[in-house]
Amino acid sequence: MKKASINSKATSAYEQIKDKLFWGAYPPGTFLQERQLCDELGISRTPVREALLRLVDQGLLQQIPNRGILVPEITISDIIELYDLRKVNDGLAASLFAQQATEEQLIEAQGVLDTAMKAVEEHDFKTWRLCEWQFHDIYIQGIGNGRLKKYLTNLSEQINMVRDESLEPHVLLSRVHDHQAILDAFVARNSDVAEQRAREHWE
Repeated sequence: MKKASINSKATSAYEQIKDKLFWGAYPPGTFLQERQLCDELGISRTPVREALLRLVDQGLLQQIPNRGILVPEITISDIIELYDLRKVNDGLAASLFAQQATEEQLIEAQGVLDTAMKAVEEHDFKTWRLCEWQFHDIYIQGIGNGRLKKYLTNLSEQINMVRDESLEPHVLLSRVHDHQAILDAFVARNSDVAEQRAREHWE
């Protein structure tokens, strides 16, 4: 198999496995078996192994000696650490984005929030959750600081492994309102307010 083909298949395996982790297809405490994943994804063993090791490197999976690849349990302590890091760095990203955002990005972000609001009204948790991720991703990917972008992307993916489908509608609505306040600061090109609203969102 050519190297380019292996890399392409490894990327495909990585995206598919990460997506399944995001939606809870592999619950915490599950050991992922290479052979089973190969059959499930229709991809050979080498690309699947590369994908799993990449996810381990990013902290989304754990490699347990003599046992295999584990979907880790996420503790309260883990969540506090992730949110503390996200609060500071997300605030910085929001501050930068307020000055760098294009009109197209701002329009896209408003569209995401409109969809999120409708999802809350229709009790559609899955769509709301996807919008939650998309909104933050718009401004993370929209900043010019490559190192911060890479760090926040990985941090976001770790936080996305925290799933709570028991959230009440008023909590989902409150988060949409948080996002709207951040977006309003972007539109106003107010870096200080954007940073403040982003940090408050993670408190």
